[in-house]
Amino acid sequence: MTKESAYEGYLDGLKDRTLYGWCYKPSEPTVPVAVDLFVDNMLVTRVPSYEYREDLLKAGKGDGRHSFHYDMSNCVPDDDAIHMISTRVSGTDVELSESPILVRNSDQISIRCYFPWNNLYIGTSGQVHTCQCPSWLGSPNYSIGDIKKQSYDQLWNGPKIRRYREAFIKDNHKKFCRESICPYLNGTDRQIPPGLEVIRAINNRRMELDFGASDLVYDVNDGCNLRCIMCRKDIKPVDKQAVHDAVVNIREIALAGHLQSITVSGAGEVFLFDEFIDLLRSDFFSSHGITVNLISNLTLFTPKIWDEIKHNKIVLSVSVDGATKQTYESIRRGSKWENVHKKLVYVADLLNKGEIEVVNLGCVITSKNAHEIDKVIELVKELGFNLMFLSHRGRLPTKWDNIFESCDIEKLDMVHDLIEGCGGFDINRINLGSCGILKDRKYRQFSYRMEMADYQMRMYGDVEMANRIVQECVNDINDGVIEVDQSQLSGYAKFLDTRSYSGKSPVAVLKDIHARILAANRAEAMPRRISHIVGNDREQQLGKEGHQGESTHDRSGMKAGVVHRFIRRTSLEILQAVFTFSRKALYAIRHGLKDREDHT
Repeated sequence: MTKESAYEGYLDGLKDRTLYGWCYKPSEPTVPVAVDLFVDNMLVTRVPSYEYREDLLKAGKGDGRHSFHYDMSNCVPDDDAIHMISTRVSGTDVELSESPILVRNSDQISIRCYFPWNNLYIGTSGQVHTCQCPSWLGSPNYSIGDIKKQSYDQLWNGPKIRRYREAFIKDNHKKFCRESICPYLNGTDRQIPPGLEVIRAINNRRMELDFGASDLVYDVNDGCNLRCIMCRKDIKPVDKQAVHDAVVNIREIALAGHLQSITVSGAGEVFLFDEFIDLLRSDFFSSHGITVNLISNLTLFTPKIWDEIKHNKIVLSVSVDGATKQTYESIRRGSKWENVHKKLVYVADLLNKGEIEVVNLGCVITSKNAHEIDKVIELVKELGFNLMFLSHRGRLPTKWDNIFESCDIEKLDMVHDLIEGCGGFDINRINLGSCGILKDRKYRQFSYRMEMADYQMRMYGDVEMANRIVQECVNDINDGVIEVDQSQLSGYAKFLDTRSYSGKSPVAVLKDIHARILAANRAEAMPRRISHIVGNDREQQLGKEGHQGESTHDRSGMKAGVVHRFIRRTSLEILQAVFTFSRKALYAIRHGLKDREDHT
């Protein structure tokens, strides 16, 4: 449901073969709205939204009589194939939020990612990925090929992208992807299901496709007129030959058919790419029905340029990482806040007039702007834009500026509280994107923090930073801030790649302590699965356990207390072992490298 729509509605999903949802028109809150139900793009029925739901009334949705349900038993065949159910306001093309959904044998399902079937990302070096963001990949340098050396056909159906497709069909994608970082895999964002041709290809387990990519993300060149702290120290001129080559590639991919959208460019300033802007001035994209998403810092955007390109279907994504002059100019070095704010107001006027369909504001959250994230949200509300939060991957001026990779819990807490305080988590036009871990404070979880420790080791060899992250975990266990259970222990040692080192690794320590926990468990006749919330507040512990029945403390008395203290001790022992081993590993790595350099 788009923000411009006169309707509000939501497809709740399919449960026990029954489809649930709601829809209403705020300007006519007492008039039932009819909803058309489609299966595989074929209209199957029309249902009125007039049933009462108390949650709709409490949410301020008219009188609450705006929900619907429909038995889909006779509409979706049980043929072990994937089918698509979509919902629209009757007689319009307005689709309900979260529509469409995919079902198999009357059960709602979700392929974890559709990118291998519909998306290509081309970086400035020519490396091609099927993921929209290479930093979401388990191995960021893993590409499906090089656009400078291979044709589009060779890339789109080559052996590497076929392995991606097979992995997602078999739900074996973890070897390629960083699930805790990707907003689609960790559940903080949702991919819209693709067209029927993709669904049919998945149903038939086809790895080689007879249709092309529908979405192209192209970092044409990294030439830019600003020196943003997350990008570069110096202004970089545009490589005109690289822009020319990119335009040739874009034309080839578009002329192959199936392309529906292109996004340009996250690496440089798009309005510096003269040959691409000339292509935009022509009717090339509009004649092929291709939506163009322009990512720009707005410094070079003018009414004259807009008049020359507005015949296209354009989505404008503006990069603004602050809401005050001081913060904005300290991050986007070389730009002036007064100039950019004036252009933001001009773009907002275009949006209000309907001359441009969608405007997104992108904001990279760092330590430099964490204190005014609420002001950024207020700015977006004032302008009427969508907002996309981003967590930068890579080094900023200091390694502490990236609050996500450094697990700066204090600043992450501050950002969380600012977003929550202005209702940002509940505003539809705000997309958390790769910052999805802010919701429900997921950044405090061990799974995330251990992965970030691993990332510091793997990407930068920064054992000092990894050690700090692990030590803070130890402190949080001791302070009762986070929960620890037996099933999590296997992840605590994973952050360090021990295969490169000799001696007793954290993995071996883990196995030894795990065996001791099991032995103590059997000796005390405790349940097989043991969990413990470290802390001294007995009421807090009982409160968290109360919904599961009688607490462990009450069932087992003093014996349970002994085992709980043992688990607390051994959990800390694991982390302390990892912490100590990491320091030894750093010493060995550094001195080993130095010895090799001395012999060179």
